[in-house]
Amino acid sequence: MCDFDDDCGDNSDEDITKCRDSYRKCSESEFRCANNKCIQGRFKCDHDDDCGDASDEKDSLCKDFQKCTTEQFTCASGHCTSLLNLCDGHRDCQDASDERNCTAWYPGRKYCPATRFECNNHICIPLAWRCDAQNDCGDDSDEAPSVCKQVNCTVPEKFLCNNFKCVSSWRRCDGIDNCGDKSDEENCEIKKECSADEFKCADGTCIDGGKVCDNSHDCKDFSDERGCHKGSGLKCDDNNGGCEHNCTDLSQDSYYCSCAPGFRQSSINRKECEDINECATWGNNCPQDCLNVKGSFKCRCHKGFSDPHNRGQECKSDDSSIIILFTMGDEVRQYRSKSKDYTTEVISGVRSAGIDIDADRRLVYWSDTNLGKIFRASVPKDDKKKAVAQDLEIVGAKHPEGLSVDWAAKNIYWTDYESRTISVANADGYYQRTLISTDLRYPLAIAVHPGLGYMYWTDANVFRPRIERAWMNGDERSVLVSTKLGFPSGLAIDFHMGGRVYWCDSKENLIESMKPDGSDRVLVTAKSVFNPVSVDVFEGSMYWLSESLGQLASMDKFGRENNKTIQTGLQLPKGLKVFHINRYNISIKSGCKKLACSHLCLIIPGGARCACPEGTTFLPDTNNTSCDAAHPKPVRPPPGDVCKCLNGGVCSSDENDVITYCKCPTGFDGDFCEVSNNGTVTQNPEGIAGGITSVEDHVAIIVPIVVGGIAVLILVLVVFILRKRGVDFNFKKLITKSNPNSPTVSFKEGGKIRLGVPEMTFDGQGHAEMQPTSGDSPTNFSNPIYDNLHAPQSDVILPIHGPNYESSTDPERGDASNGGSVKGSKGRIPPPQSPTSPGPSKEFRIAPRALDPNMDDDERDNTGLVKFGEL
Repeated sequence: MCDFDDDCGDNSDEDITKCRDSYRKCSESEFRCANNKCIQGRFKCDHDDDCGDASDEKDSLCKDFQKCTTEQFTCASGHCTSLLNLCDGHRDCQDASDERNCTAWYPGRKYCPATRFECNNHICIPLAWRCDAQNDCGDDSDEAPSVCKQVNCTVPEKFLCNNFKCVSSWRRCDGIDNCGDKSDEENCEIKKECSADEFKCADGTCIDGGKVCDNSHDCKDFSDERGCHKGSGLKCDDNNGGCEHNCTDLSQDSYYCSCAPGFRQSSINRKECEDINECATWGNNCPQDCLNVKGSFKCRCHKGFSDPHNRGQECKSDDSSIIILFTMGDEVRQYRSKSKDYTTEVISGVRSAGIDIDADRRLVYWSDTNLGKIFRASVPKDDKKKAVAQDLEIVGAKHPEGLSVDWAAKNIYWTDYESRTISVANADGYYQRTLISTDLRYPLAIAVHPGLGYMYWTDANVFRPRIERAWMNGDERSVLVSTKLGFPSGLAIDFHMGGRVYWCDSKENLIESMKPDGSDRVLVTAKSVFNPVSVDVFEGSMYWLSESLGQLASMDKFGRENNKTIQTGLQLPKGLKVFHINRYNISIKSGCKKLACSHLCLIIPGGARCACPEGTTFLPDTNNTSCDAAHPKPVRPPPGDVCKCLNGGVCSSDENDVITYCKCPTGFDGDFCEVSNNGTVTQNPEGIAGGITSVEDHVAIIVPIVVGGIAVLILVLVVFILRKRGVDFNFKKLITKSNPNSPTVSFKEGGKIRLGVPEMTFDGQGHAEMQPTSGDSPTNFSNPIYDNLHAPQSDVILPIHGPNYESSTDPERGDASNGGSVKGSKGRIPPPQSPTSPGPSKEFRIAPRALDPNMDDDERDNTGLVKFGEL
């Protein structure tokens, strides 16, 4: 309730009068929509209806719309796209203005090759997309009557509409106006309920009751002749006719046996019934596990999921933090279902397309068809932070489209439209290898199932579209679907429902499903689905992107309810993936650890096999585990950086992907966009001094302070108690190591004493350099001023107990251990003689120690500043 989702179906759970006080407060960097939804401030006045009610694009609000950067082209609609997308035959602006004023490169001043249809706005589309009742050009020029009259609508694969448009013949009489003029729904047989004197065939059609058991197959499925018993002389009154379940008397001394719901007639004995395994086919509506019982079935949820009604029919993750990631232009955006936050996750590239995740390591991977690159980034736990893109620098990628991550063996798979291949590399982008390179026309979507060892892909060939499957090492390739396909654009696997495969068709405007082996194909929904380009499944829902409508939508994954619009205002979105830690079974063991492959380990059904990078082979006598290929060093670490730009700011990087500065939105400034127009600091980025951005940050600072304070209080209390008991607790004695033969002095405060400082010379070289001392040094030192007063300036003074210098034969310092003179070491005290050597030589005179209590001294401490004793 009050979550901007129409859960009731009549929107009563989102009534503004009930929800007015239930909405969260928008932050300073967010914009409050008229419907009380919070969106990023940078989404305001960007020509997209991000609010869903267009309140972020009102004329009264948007006096100045956001401006595109110098690296972007401004569409006529005001949207932004990369300059690299100009004049390439693709529609990157919603209004196709990126293809205006371009140079005609083809003969006859054409903008498209002869193998493609040139729209009036210079967009190039496949010839087969002409007059298919869809506006593929964007200006409807591909659906113009003058064009459609010239298109050959082949029969029986196609149906010619009254408006000359051409649709798939199997879409006729499906209850949907595919032609646009409803001519495909004319002259259709009307399905009706069977009357009391009619027999309902297994396929739902009705026949006259007198035709049952007449030895003639009146039902197309022959169901009217099953369970028939004629001329036996028995009636249902006689022991139920011998029928195990139901018995129905018929005319001509005959009767009919039928079975109760959940059972069907035995193929061996038509009077007996056998249990139907509802879990084996579509229709049980169990979102996860299905347990067959006699005559019925039960639904169960997997670990980590639960049903509030304990029926196993609404399996929701115990952690409701679902993140929907999708690609759009040069961005990967995210929608967080729990908080309803719609933000930018990462910005990098030009035309992002396929996307997938490694939930175990919180990484998102995506492809860029314009740059021919594959990127990855971390998924920040905080939706206010953006990630930093990392280019995997995959050699051989030209036009990567679909992308899928093998989270068990840590590999990535992708399709490439330009090279017409399917390839694999490890998760860091190394060891690229081509797996499929033959009989591919337009490899598009791809999905892998490490638990089963299979990979699935779509070939969106406009003349022969297919969905295929192979082992994840490329072996055992087979075609699963080759009929009733238009343009299979998206592919997904329901890992919690037996690995069931879903796909969307952007030309037929529908979503279908099948079992992992291609059997049990069913139409999930064709209701209110328009131009779906990507699909994904999680829990009990399926999600899809509509490219033409610019929408993210969802529906019950069995097609039982109306679809819900989650987000609008998307600029030609492409790829979609649901991120959640429970999406996959991350405990699956790949078997690669036992194989110890030197480079690639590829999962297959029931195990795994080693593989070598492109152009290399296995080394002899290594049992096909080691390759004659190099190992890159160091291995590229996964991205851990998070963009610290705040309030909708965007991280700007150099050519080496090193963040250099933040591009701040209107209304914010500062190195991290942390300062608003009124001069207040809204928040601080993580890692910046004074930056407390979360509860964890507060705890990390407060807890050590509290613990340290308690420790100090305990220490003070212990010292106080010990001194009360008469213990002389002297800290200086604990931390100072004094020589017992050397008396020490301690100083107390007294009056100001002015001491004359004589010139300090050493070896006649002038002033000695003063060396700084540590504040932690003990005070049992000799006074150098006093020592020099008792020595002729030509003598070298040796202290009796000097610092512990090491002997040196460095020519810069002289060899004092042999009694030689010290040269070239201005102001440096020579090392002392060792304790075992004879006394000092005649050239040296031992000076009396300053304030030595054993000698007579006229200059002793007469004012009582010095207290004698030992530490």
